[in-house]
Amino acid sequence: HATLEQFQAFTSEDGKDWAKPLVVGRATTAIAEIPLPEGAQTQIVEIEPIAQRGLFWSIHELEVCSKRAD
Repeated sequence: HATLEQFQAFTSEDGKDWAKPLVVGRATTAIAEIPLPEGAQTQIVEIEPIAQRGLFWSIHELEVCSKRAD
């Protein structure tokens, strides 16, 4: 299996028009946390590998969390 080393995350409201990368980061373990900036609102998030170790990279499980507004 492959390991994600660097990634970028894009957002879109319709899946056609994409914003500039909202997050660019590195993963140091098999589990990558990709924190979106506070206040980010979107319908669709695309995670794109920039660098990986191995033949291919895939997402096996995705958990999306948000902070509750107090």
